[in-house]
Amino acid sequence: MDSGLCQNDKSIDNLKGVCRMVKISIDPITRLEGHGKIEIFLNSDGDVQNTYLQIPELRGFEKFCEGRPVEELPRIVPRICGV
Repeated sequence: MDSGLCQNDKSIDNLKGVCRMVKISIDPITRLEGHGKIEIFLNSDGDVQNTYLQIPELRGFEKFCEGRPVEELPRIVPRICGV
């Protein structure tokens, strides 16, 4: 704890005092089809310590875009995905 930052979202008593990490969770992300969530962790000063974006579904359309001319992609990708 030399940096004074918490390592998780629970209160931790340490030698320097009490350190609190705040976790903000956005679950589900409503602009995605399927499941997704965002977690934002703030340190005791209120600064962003870490963030996570989790989208468990494999969509796979990126695979058939490989090797195609870049000029084709703007015609293909918007019809598949709105993100």
